[in-house]
Order: sequence, then C-alpha cells, then structure tokens
Amino acid sequence: MIARPTVLALIGALLATASHAAGPDDRRHMEDLSRQVANIAAVAQLGELPAAEVGNMAKGPYAMTPAMLGVLQGRKAAPILKLGEAVGAGEVDSVKVDFVLAQLRMQMGANYHLQLRQALPSREAPTLFVRGGRMTLKELVAAGAKVDPSALVAQDGKVVAHWPIIVWSDAELVLEPGDNLRLDDANGVFLFNAGLLRADGATVAGLGNGNARQEKFRPFITTALTGGMQVSGTHFSNLGFDGYSAMEGVSLIGGAIFPSKIRSYVVGSVFDNAGTLTFRNARDLVLQGNTFRAMTGPAVELNHVERARIASNLISGTRTSHGISLKGGTSEATIGSNIVIDNAGSGIFAANGTRLLTIEGNLLAANRGGGIGLVRSVCADLEGNTVFRNGQSGVKLRQTSSVTISGNDLVGNDGMAVSVVQQPMSGDLSISSNVFDGNKSGLFGAAVRSVALTGNDFSAQMPILFDGELARFVPALLKSDAGLQGADMTLTGNPLPSQMDVSGISPYGLETCDLGDRS
Repeated sequence: MIARPTVLALIGALLATASHAAGPDDRRHMEDLSRQVANIAAVAQLGELPAAEVGNMAKGPYAMTPAMLGVLQGRKAAPILKLGEAVGAGEVDSVKVDFVLAQLRMQMGANYHLQLRQALPSREAPTLFVRGGRMTLKELVAAGAKVDPSALVAQDGKVVAHWPIIVWSDAELVLEPGDNLRLDDANGVFLFNAGLLRADGATVAGLGNGNARQEKFRPFITTALTGGMQVSGTHFSNLGFDGYSAMEGVSLIGGAIFPSKIRSYVVGSVFDNAGTLTFRNARDLVLQGNTFRAMTGPAVELNHVERARIASNLISGTRTSHGISLKGGTSEATIGSNIVIDNAGSGIFAANGTRLLTIEGNLLAANRGGGIGLVRSVCADLEGNTVFRNGQSGVKLRQTSSVTISGNDLVGNDGMAVSVVQQPMSGDLSISSNVFDGNKSGLFGAAVRSVALTGNDFSAQMPILFDGELARFVPALLKSDAGLQGADMTLTGNPLPSQMDVSGISPYGLETCDLGDRS
C-alpha cells in the first residue's frame, strides 16, 4: 500500500497547483483533473472508489473513460484460455538446491546463484522437486510430508514453505482459490518453475522474517527454461531479491532460442511490495486488470518481448524506478487504459530498440520522472493520453524515430510538454490535435530534423510556447491564421550528421511502421 503521507502530499500538491492556473476556465479544468487524480490516489491507498465520486469522475473535460473507471471499480478481465496443462498426477522428490542453482546460472548468464547461495542454509539444502504431472498445493503438502514433514507446514489456513519449491518442465503446480502460500525468508525459500505455474484466486507472500545470511534476500518466483505462468485474481506481496534481475519479484525468463510455447498471462491480480513483474524473452503476453502498489520498480518490465498487451492496470508508488519499462528490442506492445501515478521514475519508459509501440488512453500523473519517455526507439503511436503534473517532461523523445503524438492532453508538467532531442535522420514526427496547457514550456527541440504540427491547441501554454532551437518559430505561430489554436506548421532544427538512423533497427520495413504480412 502507498503510505498515507505520500498520498496526502500528492493530493495537496495537485489541489494547490490548480489554484495557479491562468484564468477561471483553466483553474476549473486543473481542479477537475486534480480531483480525478486525488480520487485515484485514494483508490490506490484504500482499495476502493469513494461512492460519491463515481458519477463525478465520468463528467467534465477530463472525464474518466469507461475503461479507466473499470480499472478503479475492479472489473475483472475476460477469461483467457488455459494452454499447456499437464496431464496426470505429479510426483514429489527431494533434490539438492545446487542442481537448481546450476539451472539458474545457465539460464540467466550471470552469477546470480552466488548471491542466492548466501541466503540458503547450505549448498546441500534440499528442495521439493515436482515432476511428471499436475499437482495442487494441497496435494503438494501431502506429498511433501512423506519426503520431510518440515518442508511444508500447514497452519492457520496457510501453507508455509521452509524448503524451496521446484516445478520441473513436465509438471504443473496449481494454486486454487483460497490457497495461501507463504515463503520463508529465513531459509532462503523461492519458487522456481520450469513447467506451468497456475494461480487462480490464491495468495503468495514472503513471511517477512528476514534472512541473517543475506540481508537483501526476499523470496521470489521465477519461471524459466520453457515454462509459463497463468495467473488470475491472485495476491502477491513481500517478494523480491532486490538488485538481482531474475529474482526481483515475479519473473518469467524465457529461452532466447527456444521460448516457451505456453501462453502466459497475469490478469485481475494484486502486487503489493512485490519487487518487479518481469518478462524476458517472451511473446504473446497479456497483463490486464492488475493493481501494483509500492513496487521496488519498475512495476512492470518487458525485456525482449514480442507482442504484449498491457491494459487496464493501476500502477502507483514505485520506490526507485518507472511504472512500466520496455527495453531490449521489445516489439508490438500495446499499452492502453492504464492509470500510472506517483511513481519514482517515468510513467512509461521505452528504450534500446523498442519498436511498434502503441500507447493510448492512459492517465500518467504525478510521476517524479516524465509521463512518457522513448529513447532509441522507433515506430510509436501516442494517442489520447492524459499526461498531467509529472516531475519532468510530459513526453520525451531522444534518438527516436517515426512517432505520432495525437489527441493527448499535456497539462501542468514541470518540464516541457514535448521534448525532442537528437532526432534521427529518417522517420517522421507528427504532433497533432493535442492540448498544451500550463507546462513549463510547450515544445522543446535540440538537434531536431523536422517536426510536423497540425491542429494543436497552445492557447493555455503561455508564456513559453517553443523552446530550444525551435524558439525561432514562435513569431510564425503567432502570425498564422489559426494562431495558437490549430496552426499547421513544419519546424526544422539543426540535426547532427552523426545522429543514428534507427530505420535499420528491425527488418520489418519500419520506414512506414508497417509489419506487413508475417503469417
């Protein structure tokens, strides 16, 4: 949960800001938007929407869309077909933890196993090894008791795991509604899944009892090799071995050459202080209708993921990083109808080869970084987002090509509404039908090649309209027939000849941002 002082400070800052808008209409609009964000902050803290405000949130110039109201009111995502289910009853054995650490070492390509080994009682520590079929948590408790009664202990409606749990590639572990699995920090317990992990209406949490051998250790859940995870309506908390990528919370780390054929998804679930939800070397993901609170950050990270939908999630209060992060050549991701507020970094940040990205209909507010940041990315559509009172730029593009920014409300950001830096020598940038209102400056450019403006409203953006090397176009804007409301202009700057050409970042004809027929 977000700490109460943080939420109260957020609400106070937003309402105070509203009083400084230029005119009566601007103040009223700022107050409307501030009230929306304040209500959302209350939902993030209290877990419910104030009944008296439901109707108000659907009215006014910054009315919440039905999709966003659905996020706040806890509407469940549509059911998804479960694929890859194991057949038959599984078996449980005891396997030494060094076997699992060797698998981690091969999969992750780093010495994460060394830090994990420090958290374990010894190199000879045992694990519960599930193989050869399907097993529920209740069945695992019964089977584990035959291996060692201390491995899993059922008490007070909970199952406490004192040994790590390994689900092998031919097995499936099922957490059913009402299951409550607790992982023992003190014994270095984690859940490693190479098969299928299914959780529906369950709870999985760290015990929070600390680890004397490795003080940074907290339990984690890692799916690797060719495994998959299918999660709905499940609550995760007190997870994440901070600083070690594959163990920072709940992770799916696929094989780069042989990715999992199991369709993975996380829907309608809650992550409280659970590190990061990470996907690497994966494809065809669905993350929908989830709530993320007080994550280490980023709350959600996609690294080298192909085709993903991130929709209708509420993300608030990351401690060290962004709300949503995409990197490592992630492609064909759609991020829509999410509410991303009060995070330590940017609301949404994409970098290092991210391509074919759609960001639409999101609310990005009061993040201490920017609203949306794209670095070394190509082919992105940013449409219909509300980007409000973020600590830096509303939208920042650096070394990023072929971008359309249309129909967004860019309001009250502490930096530029839109910042364009080191624009590549190929690919267009179109900025159309956006509202620029009360930002530190409107449009900033440095080493810009060409920016096409169409139908934007700058009437509430005074006094700084354009900044950087684009400031020279302000007189032309003011003299245009449409003036501050709707002028069509092409702005050019001073590109550097050495600026990279990102059109070669992908083989799929990205000059037109068109995948073509890949069937």
